[in-house]
Amino acid sequence: MEKLKDYLLSVGFKTTSNNNDFYTVLSKDGRNILFGLSEHKKPPTVIGPRPKIQMKRTLMHHGNRRPVEIICEKYDDAMNHVLANESMEDIHNAMFDKSIVFRYTL
Repeated sequence: MEKLKDYLLSVGFKTTSNNNDFYTVLSKDGRNILFGLSEHKKPPTVIGPRPKIQMKRTLMHHGNRRPVEIICEKYDDAMNHVLANESMEDIHNAMFDKSIVFRYTL
């Protein structure tokens, strides 16, 4: 998450609100990006806007594969996977262009 914040600051976003324990808002040209705590017991992440994410993962249950679980951008795990695997520029572009979808099969 910090790498994305640093990238956004380098392309002209400014910190407009900050409470280090809970949230940070970066703004540019009327567009706001909110970082902070989202899901209980999860690390801080991008709260919104989030890029479109489609993630499929097969789960193991008692040694057997369960059907594929599909998760989307509303889950912190999906957002954190994007932060770990995509370039900061691509994430920034996808936040405001909903035709861009990050797809993963795990």
